[in-house]
Amino acid sequence: MLKIAPNRFNALYGAANAAEAAGNTQAANEYFHKLTQIAVGDERPELATARKDVEATVSQLSTEIARRVLEPPRPGAPVGGAR
Repeated sequence: MLKIAPNRFNALYGAANAAEAAGNTQAANEYFHKLTQIAVGDERPELATARKDVEATVSQLSTEIARRVLEPPRPGAPVGGAR
């Protein structure tokens, strides 16, 4: 359905739920994010769910970035992201 009508509310919400159920959180987050971009208003409960999911993802990423930035380097760890 997303190939035929890529910006349909129900198609995006269904794809996000299917990805989440399959354990593919990255795809679910992408679909929920797209849903929040195309939808307006707060009248649909699905939109509230999508916005909560996007907010939780942003919060998790912010926490992870802050942890990595503030974490002291481990002894012997490469400097500057070199591998």
